[in-house]
Amino acid sequence: MRRVIAAELQKWRRTWFLLVTVAATLATPLMVLLMFLINDRTPEWQDVFEQGMMFSLLLFGPLTVTLIGAQLIATEYQHDTWKLMFTAPVARWKVYLTKWLVGFVWIMSLSVLVIFGNLMVGLLVGATGPVKIWIWTNFFLLGGVGLSVMLPVYNLITLISRNFFVTSAIGIITTFAAVFVINSKYAGLLPQSSVLILLRPLIGDQIRPDMIGSAPLWLGMNAAIAATALVASTLFVQKADYR
Repeated sequence: MRRVIAAELQKWRRTWFLLVTVAATLATPLMVLLMFLINDRTPEWQDVFEQGMMFSLLLFGPLTVTLIGAQLIATEYQHDTWKLMFTAPVARWKVYLTKWLVGFVWIMSLSVLVIFGNLMVGLLVGATGPVKIWIWTNFFLLGGVGLSVMLPVYNLITLISRNFFVTSAIGIITTFAAVFVINSKYAGLLPQSSVLILLRPLIGDQIRPDMIGSAPLWLGMNAAIAATALVASTLFVQKADYR
């Protein structure tokens, strides 16, 4: 398994993909910085992290997960390397689960990066008030977990379509549709927002009374989506003919 992980990481190091995802992630603190510079006011730390959370979970985070989910699979079709990978004495399902695991770890790593990015923004604009860095760290990490729910979904779409751009288009449409959903009573449908519902009281926010259902319901629904997509994509790789 370690050899498969090393091979997957080697592919990433040979492309611009790592830099692209890092740039997409750093767009979040950059947008937050520009927003406060334009407003020309000194924000509180909670404002900085709240804005960072909004940009990360509603826009740049979902788009980055789309890119990762599509690229993990599309690159094998692009270079016709599935056949080569399956000549190794490693089960197909292990090969795919390794790709998924690498993608998940990278998404969580980017979540840590955006935390530091927003922390730097707060320092640059002279943010005031309590930082509550540990609470916000939990928020961003759980937000990364919520975003990762869609990773196997985009893997599966790319396995079926064999096209990076098809998955990207679906991800972009889904991302912008979510902007409208988050302002409705159906906000719990979003993986990242449903994960964070239980933590909102920690920063003094109240769970909206008009939210349909309960946090456990939405968490269970998103867990089911992730598990179903992961199993389906694993079975697809196991049974597909790559000759």
